[in-house]
Amino acid sequence: MTFAPFVSLHNHSEQGSPLDGMNDINALFKRAKEIEHSSIAITEHGTLVSHYDAYKASQNTGVKLIPGIEAYFAPDLKEKKSSHMVLIPKNENGYKNILRLNYESYKNQASGYMGKMTPRISWDDISNFGEDIFCLTACSNGLLSKDLIAGADAKAEENITKLHAIFGDRLFLEIQPHALKTDDGKVDQNKLNDKLIGLSKKYRIPFVATCDAHYLDREHAKYHDMLLAVKDKKPLSDPNRFKYGVQEMYLKTSDEITDFFGEKIANIAMSNAVKIASLCEEPHYLKSRGAILPQFPVKNQADYQNFKTWWELNCSELPIDKAYLRYRCIKGFKIFSEGFSYEKQLEYWNRTKYELSVLEMHNFSSYMLIVADYVSWARDQSIGTGPGRGCFVPDSMVKLSDGSMKPIQEISVGDEVISHDGTNNIVTDTLSYDISEEIIELEFEDGRLISCTQDHEFFTSNRGWVKAIDLDENDDVVEV
Repeated sequence: MTFAPFVSLHNHSEQGSPLDGMNDINALFKRAKEIEHSSIAITEHGTLVSHYDAYKASQNTGVKLIPGIEAYFAPDLKEKKSSHMVLIPKNENGYKNILRLNYESYKNQASGYMGKMTPRISWDDISNFGEDIFCLTACSNGLLSKDLIAGADAKAEENITKLHAIFGDRLFLEIQPHALKTDDGKVDQNKLNDKLIGLSKKYRIPFVATCDAHYLDREHAKYHDMLLAVKDKKPLSDPNRFKYGVQEMYLKTSDEITDFFGEKIANIAMSNAVKIASLCEEPHYLKSRGAILPQFPVKNQADYQNFKTWWELNCSELPIDKAYLRYRCIKGFKIFSEGFSYEKQLEYWNRTKYELSVLEMHNFSSYMLIVADYVSWARDQSIGTGPGRGCFVPDSMVKLSDGSMKPIQEISVGDEVISHDGTNNIVTDTLSYDISEEIIELEFEDGRLISCTQDHEFFTSNRGWVKAIDLDENDDVVEV
């Protein structure tokens, strides 16, 4: 496939930039493919939340994802003011650094626009975690742009020097193909573009064009304007509300970029965008790897030496966490089954082995050990813990092999259901527990019905813990 000589490295979606970005992730990637962009960056405001869905859209369309962020940057964390900074990962290490920067930003939140808590990074943060990251100077809210708009050219040049010291040849001055101009004349994107190009020549720092796409097509601009009015909680007719004033913040073709800047500037700005994209690694590191759980620290346990001997004699081929859970279950089973008949012991032991096999198949051994550890600690500290009982209640949904769902009480012999291991199984029998206690049904004001035993306790805001049989219409159940 022949690709266009341009990719946009600054774009927003409705998922990660709500009430600002209006792009559906899948539609954005499809549009990028239609206009022959080889890659597209997703750079939400202060979050990485949409990257996984963007990665799936990338795999479906063949358009490479560049998972970046438009971070909020605060030169001085003591002040509430912040500016924008686009960060693009060169590789997995760069992405890990962006993850760390995003983490640091939420430790330094400040009340910003309309009281919104804004996560912010600092000079120290980008100095410590700027490796393998491309830095673009962002829109008219960017650090340099704000300096230039305020007439503080010397400050802008000082900040260019500081940014270049951190990012080196991974720093690019961002120009944008639109004529955004505020009513007071302070923001004029055309003048801003000219100043940034001038600084590029003076400091030999390349410039790059981005779309800063907030919506998909020019025709969507009016709907985006409505979205901004909703965000500000103001009517469309309010002359003082925030608005863009242009219909240009969409994903543009290379021809549209050329028409705006002219061939000379456009060719340089677009080729630099393609260059950055080509240097960014395909983000397969975003691919789901299943459950990623912490490893339980078996070697730190008081009975580790005894366990180690048992492990080496009985199941040395097993990973340490799986072996340790088996060891703990065997020890516990001996205590639990004391006094049971041989038949009952055999029945319960076979069930224990089956449950262990399911946990081991899904790599949940460490998870169970971690839960047991904090429950044990809580009991030692006289902190209440739940019974840890799992059960199906009426209307629990079971997935059938054809993809449909059925309430558990409607499952019949002959139904083909999807089992815990993903295989299809024919139901050969059904059962119900013989419970001597009377089951009662509670109806809540939202229409939900819950069946439970009479002594099941609910927490209420007015009376604390109350047994189900003792609840009345005046009780306020906190959580169900």
